[in-house]
Amino acid sequence: KTDEYSLTKTYTIEGEEIDTFSQGDLIKVTLDPKINNRKDGSSYEISEFIPAGFRFMKLGKDTYLSEESGQTLVFRYYFSPDGVNQPISYYMQPVLPGEYTDDHTVIRKITDSSSLWYTDQIRLKVVE
Repeated sequence: KTDEYSLTKTYTIEGEEIDTFSQGDLIKVTLDPKINNRKDGSSYEISEFIPAGFRFMKLGKDTYLSEESGQTLVFRYYFSPDGVNQPISYYMQPVLPGEYTDDHTVIRKITDSSSLWYTDQIRLKVVE
């Protein structure tokens, strides 16, 4: 993992952070990149994998999707040292009860494919 940048990932329903959901809940997923000691603007690619048992619903405000393929979402994120850097958000919905592993979300600088950073895996639970 690089120490140049990192990423936090949260799951919320009506502003409350949780990891156990009911079928049909609308879950807001927030990806918040943190760029350390950057004086220049840089572009990043964030690869997100929606866990089995969930489906992608819609994008959050001011979020732009670069690619969608099955359960994979790819976002482009531009860091501006002078601007307001908003987190990325989207919504997903649990469709099947069970316990699921949310895989790593990966962020990498577009101009440097040799370095990357990724989140830990997270266990999510869906109840009826």
